[in-house]
Amino acid sequence: MPSPEYNARDSHPSLEGKVILVTGGSSGLGEQCVLAFAQRRPAMIWLAARNLSNIQATITKTREDVPDAAIRPLQIDLNSFDSIKRAASVVLSDSDRLDLLILNAGAMGLPPGVSQEGYEVHFGANCLGHALLTKLLIPRLNETAERREVGDRKPDVRVILVGSDAVYRSPNNTIHFDRLKSDCKEMGTIGRYGQAKLATALFGRALARQSPLLKVAVVHPGVGATNLARSMVEAYPIIRPLVYLSSFLIQSPESGVRNHLWAALSPEIVSGEYYTPVGQIGHVTSEVRNDDLADKLWYWMEGEFPQHGF
Repeated sequence: MPSPEYNARDSHPSLEGKVILVTGGSSGLGEQCVLAFAQRRPAMIWLAARNLSNIQATITKTREDVPDAAIRPLQIDLNSFDSIKRAASVVLSDSDRLDLLILNAGAMGLPPGVSQEGYEVHFGANCLGHALLTKLLIPRLNETAERREVGDRKPDVRVILVGSDAVYRSPNNTIHFDRLKSDCKEMGTIGRYGQAKLATALFGRALARQSPLLKVAVVHPGVGATNLARSMVEAYPIIRPLVYLSSFLIQSPESGVRNHLWAALSPEIVSGEYYTPVGQIGHVTSEVRNDDLADKLWYWMEGEFPQHGF
């Protein structure tokens, strides 16, 4: 396994010919992923985020380092099924392959609320929206995985999700299915976020078993200095001193993205695993490895999507 000094820039070959989609790609860890991938010359990077001006700013910034970077903007709101459908339709229409899906976007520290379709907003943005996006794109992912490349080599198609130590913070270490279609106000901010990240980890584990043609991994980037921490401070100013003090210990996005890149590029990846930095199989709670709970979540979401026309 790689050491903490692992440097993805020097460790892996180009991505020539591949198509990549990164959600939350306009800031933080997602932005760093886009830059690192652009340096490897893929055929296309879809940069997906909510704000088009932020997307364009990231594209401009990336092209300062890689002038001919092939990047396309993709507007998406993961708390809106209509937005997810539109974004997936654009990708399916304009890309005949999809090699790497980085489900990086997330929400943290939001006040109690529900998504456009009525689901708790942290669960919607971190897990359910990504699950629907994956569902809509998985035919293209599987088609890509079944191709034959030069020398009869099969493509290496991956889906990478982002975990967090907050998986330990879901109330009673489980998914409260009877509360997912509410604002879950009684759980508190950390509880709502913890439930969403536990759901993300379980979704990744279920996806790996449901999609044997793909390599799926959940990665914990470590404690990172990203927009998620800033959103917590904005929502709850009382924690500002704690965040300030912890800033001496947390990683920059440039450092925190190493585990993303390892999972996206390393030949050592094992589908279905949860990795801590860098490339280490995580010592996680039994709930994260609970296949029964993962299956329950999978089939619960599969039962929800048809109610909205999917």
